[in-house]
Amino acid sequence: DGRSRGFGYVTFAEAGPASAAIRAQPHRVGGRQVDVKRAVPGTNKLFVGGLPQHSTAAELRAHFEAFGVVSDAVVMIDPATNRSRGFGFVCFLPGPEGAEAVTAALAQYQNHRLRGKWIEVKSAAPPHKLASGKEGQSEEERLLAASAASASPDPSPQSADGRPVATPHRHQPAAAAAAARPDVA
Repeated sequence: DGRSRGFGYVTFAEAGPASAAIRAQPHRVGGRQVDVKRAVPGTNKLFVGGLPQHSTAAELRAHFEAFGVVSDAVVMIDPATNRSRGFGFVCFLPGPEGAEAVTAALAQYQNHRLRGKWIEVKSAAPPHKLASGKEGQSEEERLLAASAASASPDPSPQSADGRPVATPHRHQPAAAAAAARPDVA
């Protein structure tokens, strides 16, 4: 739909200039200060949807620390209204420890509540990771999955093991990304 999603990515050809850009903070886009972080491949990241309107990143962090060490928690903010967009992300430590925390959090899918409201927790794996996870499926498993997906009224994507996942609609260059600063804990 062409609207900014409040974040963006910049890809550098070499690591040196990327590190220099991170060190040269603060950065401004469209006249507003933006939070710049290095993207970490294989980050153990969860999408959290259905957040109560006034939820904070600190509340997300506190809730998910029961599953493991949280390295980042973000509630996405609408730049036009400066209000929560109703979803956020939680990152655990990279590596096996963080992967175990993600698995433990996903295993409690029906039990996540914030401010008394159920929140939906899904893996935030990028779409190419989800596609590669399906390579090990047999033809029968792929056909069954496709059949179930077309018959299901819920169009939510699922990982290779059947768990729900969140996928971004598209990535925009940083210059086109919203200048709103998400609520970061």
